[in-house]
Amino acid sequence: AGISAAKPWGNSSGIYKVFTTNALTGETRLYQVPENTALTGADQALGYVRSAKPQYNWESGGTSEGGGSGNIVAIEPRPEVINDKLYWMVSVTTTEAKGVQETCFVEASNNKVTCLSDTKQAAMFAKTGQTEVSGPAQTGQPSGNQGGGQAPGRTDRIEKLQQLLNDAQRELDALKQEQPARQ
Repeated sequence: AGISAAKPWGNSSGIYKVFTTNALTGETRLYQVPENTALTGADQALGYVRSAKPQYNWESGGTSEGGGSGNIVAIEPRPEVINDKLYWMVSVTTTEAKGVQETCFVEASNNKVTCLSDTKQAAMFAKTGQTEVSGPAQTGQPSGNQGGGQAPGRTDRIEKLQQLLNDAQRELDALKQEQPARQ
């Protein structure tokens, strides 16, 4: 698909319209920002992702020959309309581009950031605004508030461990149910 994002007239970091063209059929769809609504644009979305993930060693200038610091970058902000809301889907990778570490979604109306390291969860979120589990793996405001006062990244670990515990409990329960049948 081809995507074009149009900014408002003048010196603005917002978004005005998004054109999406199906590469196979040529059909073009238009997402127009509702009147009197200010939405975050693509350039600003990258900054919100960086702010939501202060634990990362973000690249900060320099050139490919060196001189900069950090090795993590937020790239390719792509518009995604999910449930009639505009999001910017951003890839988080290394400066060497050795695979996507996370896919982050920035809600353009309120700058809420949802980052997912699981590809299936990211695909589910892109379609429905929900992940396969109970909710987004990590959300946060640009201020770095990650909810509940927990350190960024810790929420991901807690959810992964909880999922492992739940899976282990289900397996244990199944084995206990099978055990009497064997005797």
